Amino acid sequence: MTSAILRKARHVLDDPVLRRWLLRRVAGLEKAPPKFTTGAPPYLRRPNASNAEQRSPRWTGRETAQRPRPVDGTVKIDLPGLTVDVSADNPGALFDRDYPDLETLLAAHRFAWVPLAGPSVDTSWINAI
Repeated sequence: MTSAILRKARHVLDDPVLRRWLLRRVAGLEKAPPKFTTGAPPYLRRPNASNAEQRSPRWTGRETAQRPRPVDGTVKIDLPGLTVDVSADNPGALFDRDYPDLETLLAAHRFAWVPLAGPSVDTSWINAI
C-alpha cells in the first residue's frame, strides 16, 4: 500500500497540470464533475427538458412500451467511414447489413454515433434501434 501511495505522489509531483488542477479543486476553484446516472448518459438528455425530466431514474426494459417511437421517415447515422440510412419501419436493419470494415460494424453495435450526433439526437430513434 505504501508503494501505491508513493507512486501516486510521484505522479502528482511530476505532472504540473495535474498538480495545478488538484490545487484548484481543493481550493474550490474547479467544479466537481457531473454525477453519473446509470443508464442515462448526459448526451441523451433533451436540451429543453426541465431538471426533473433530465434526472430520470435508471432505464429498465419495463419502460419500453412507454417510450415514444420515431415518426415515419428515415434518419442518417454517421458511422466511421460510412453513413447509413435507417427507416422507422425497420430500425433493426442497422445491424442486419454487411459492413466493409470491422470498426464500422463495432461503432454501430456500440452506439458510438450517439455522442457524435450531439444533443439534438432524437431519443425515440435510439430507443427504437
